[in-house]
Amino acid sequence: MPEYVYVLAHPLTEEVGYVGITNNLYLRFKAHLEDRSPKNAKVNWIKNLKREGLIPSLRVLECPNTLESAEERERYWIRYYLDQGACLTNTLCTAPQYKHTAPQTTNSQSNETMSVIDIMQKYDVSRMTVYRRIKEGVLIPIASTSLALRRQHKLLFHRKDVEQLLNKEIELASAS
Repeated sequence: MPEYVYVLAHPLTEEVGYVGITNNLYLRFKAHLEDRSPKNAKVNWIKNLKREGLIPSLRVLECPNTLESAEERERYWIRYYLDQGACLTNTLCTAPQYKHTAPQTTNSQSNETMSVIDIMQKYDVSRMTVYRRIKEGVLIPIASTSLALRRQHKLLFHRKDVEQLLNKEIELASAS
């Protein structure tokens, strides 16, 4: 039976959020949509889409013949999307070998705000780390960030707040 390497993506922006493998696309997609596991980044991402009246799109990347081959190709595609700057919800994303480098561009609208990419560049952290800090309530986006920008994951933060919070985290980490 063939295996499938697939991605789940935002249905409007096509931003990839998850890379997986299965031998039954229908059952696996249904399981993703019905999963209610607590503290799971993929489940939370899908819940957020559902709150907006959306569900992720599923796109098949490859159809390897063996499970071994599918697992190898899944790892390849995870690395590929991380290198492209995707914020994947796979647990492997937080592993150091999968840390990606942000492009050398800035999305900030002024010197008073910082985008996710600005934070990644300045503090040499992954996109997943920034989103984790948002989820934990450490980083709080500017409330006036437009809905269009939020849907594209282009959140803005007050530069002063970001620098104060992250510099404090760096000091605590250095003291340990």
